[in-house]
Amino acid sequence: MRADSTAVLQVTPPLENVVYRDNFWDADPQGSDDVPAGVTYERNTTIAEPRDLENATRALQAQAGLLRPR
Repeated sequence: MRADSTAVLQVTPPLENVVYRDNFWDADPQGSDDVPAGVTYERNTTIAEPRDLENATRALQAQAGLLRPR
């Protein structure tokens, strides 16, 4: 296992009640090809190129931040 992995789904003890949904990844999480029973992994998008990631998440980034000023 590499130290720079995005996420690891196959761990010991096994993950339980974990949800990865509607995320943007720069690399597929380790184990995403065989997701364990305790993990929900759906509607995630892997985008390897930084420019493509910027374009795909522009609207999300514009809405991110505090709901009200501090």
